[in-house]
Amino acid sequence: MPPPFIALEEHFSSAVPAALTARYSEQLKHVPNVLAKLTDLGDRRRHDMDAGGVVDYQFQANEAGLAWIRELEASGLVDEEQLRAIAYWNAERLLGVKAPPGSRGAA
Repeated sequence: MPPPFIALEEHFSSAVPAALTARYSEQLKHVPNVLAKLTDLGDRRRHDMDAGGVVDYQFQANEAGLAWIRELEASGLVDEEQLRAIAYWNAERLLGVKAPPGSRGAA
């Protein structure tokens, strides 16, 4: 049985600190576009997920997901557009589900 792995598509960073990129510059140069991939929530990520066969979408109870979204919003780690992409746009585009009107902010 192959060892478990976590795909890059399962990771996100709103910003990669300069200290981190300097510290790991040798390792990062061997993974093409890794910094761009870590901060992307749009078409690049969906394309890479499709190309990599990442199709296992995990879901939790709505309450847990909503609590996580509220915590992320309060943290300031992502801006409003990134939050909408995480909360709604990807689900709408990937899964064909629509958020209730008025729940998506100024999308």
